[in-house]
Amino acid sequence: MLPAWEKSLRTWQAEAYAKYLSHQDIDFLLEATPGAGKTSFSLRLAHFLLDSEDVKQMFVVCPSDHLKRQWTREASQIGIELDPDYSIGNATIKSGYHGVATTYQQVGNNPDIFNFIVKRKRTAVFFDEIHHAADSLPWGDALRNAFQNASRRIGLSGTPFRGDNNKIPFVHYTHDGVSIPDYSYTYSDSLRDEVCRYVFFPKYEGRMEWISGKDGKFKEASFADDLNEREASERLNTAISIKGDWLSQVLQDAHRRLNDLRSNGHTNAGGLVIAKDQTHAQQIAALLQKQTGYTPVIATSDVPDASQIIEAYRKSSDMWIIAVKMVSEGVDIPRLRVLVYATNVATELFFRQAVGRVIRVIPGLEEQNAFFFIPNDPTLVGFAHAIQEQRNHQINNDMEYAPEFLDEYVDRGITSKIPSQFTPIDSEAQPDGAIFGASAYTQDELNFAGQAGKDAGMPYLPAEVIASFIRRGVERGNSSSNFPSQPSAKESTPRYERERQVKSRLKYLVGLYAAKTGLEHKDIHKMWMGLGGKPQAEASLEELERKTKWIKGLIEQY
Repeated sequence: MLPAWEKSLRTWQAEAYAKYLSHQDIDFLLEATPGAGKTSFSLRLAHFLLDSEDVKQMFVVCPSDHLKRQWTREASQIGIELDPDYSIGNATIKSGYHGVATTYQQVGNNPDIFNFIVKRKRTAVFFDEIHHAADSLPWGDALRNAFQNASRRIGLSGTPFRGDNNKIPFVHYTHDGVSIPDYSYTYSDSLRDEVCRYVFFPKYEGRMEWISGKDGKFKEASFADDLNEREASERLNTAISIKGDWLSQVLQDAHRRLNDLRSNGHTNAGGLVIAKDQTHAQQIAALLQKQTGYTPVIATSDVPDASQIIEAYRKSSDMWIIAVKMVSEGVDIPRLRVLVYATNVATELFFRQAVGRVIRVIPGLEEQNAFFFIPNDPTLVGFAHAIQEQRNHQINNDMEYAPEFLDEYVDRGITSKIPSQFTPIDSEAQPDGAIFGASAYTQDELNFAGQAGKDAGMPYLPAEVIASFIRRGVERGNSSSNFPSQPSAKESTPRYERERQVKSRLKYLVGLYAAKTGLEHKDIHKMWMGLGGKPQAEASLEELERKTKWIKGLIEQY
């Protein structure tokens, strides 16, 4: 017998639980926004099924090893013991356990063993983030074979939509190929019920400069420029590269925001940076340590004890954790309040999974807004605007696949295929407003609102919230708000600072040309002086810019 259930359910969880009890089908699909409490709902249901002896055993199928151990810990708190170290060599569940926590990959590799165990006893199966069953056709087929004889099958997902043609096993679809949830709880629902946090999306414009992987030419663009797919992808990769100031500026601002949250009541608030690969994660860690003096935690798949590292961070007061995919989905770290999206993955599925890391509410904490820093990339900005929409899985037989150089779904283990010739040169960042709810606010609005908050003695209130109040007043004809109607002129960069920037870019370009040709740096500088150029220490800003144009031409011609 299990201990009596004593935990209270949230309103939506109680509704979903009642819906399940009246449900006649073996299969049940729950779609609930990340952070809403899918695991708690599932454990209440598992407790009922086991305690009533409707089933004799259970399986939890997860996307990752870390998540299956997270399920194991939470289940143990209510008396359900799961084995996360189940070995395929055993055709039974070990004595003393109510079931097994496993992964989609493990099931996919050995479906017959799971089918054999399920046939022997009445079994409930919980599919965590069930959209992973559509990652590949063999995985879907294996899942069907493994659990076709289960007595109860419960699919769970916070991000159910995909753009593929593989049907998710045990899910019902309309004639148009759209999945049909048995109970749905959206992000908008969670905000109404104060179950999840509001998320603000500060976005950053900038100037990016790189050598194209297609033609070897120098490219320069901001996020406002209209580029083709390849160039847009290279522009994003340039922004998040450490070879430039864009990422450095965003990290500084994100750290400042994290310090503000800690100073205003959430003393152990944490920040997450999602990097594009393991090398990138190490580079960002070094940059953050140099900027802040704090040593960030790094959790990447190449580290054997990554799950333990994440769990230690969850329990600690460390400020920053840097990850690639390890903290992208399902990982429960409620103290995360700030996220920097420094990856080149431009898929809506992954973006929504990332947002899910910072929206979990902490009971008793008064102010719980979260901040998700993004490049002003049109695709990512579009994802941020659409974040309150619930999107079901849809089969699309006419889908078009992106060119091979574009990013694929990160949860399929496919990394960016940007050509190796692509070379980031330099970047600069400027804050460019933020997205809050269904609205976008300019940087001028936020600056004005931030000062208004300080003047009113409320510096802790996000500028985005104050800006929304001011905008409503302006829309209602309250002219006393003095809200800036036109963008203010950007402050010009001091000449000495522009000289520093050009010299830094020149240093990199000279090093790049030296690496291509085998020439010494000093010989390249002599070549320039042989053409009438002045020594770099004596050169004016205009001469340095001419020298930059000259070295670019040499690199393009080589």
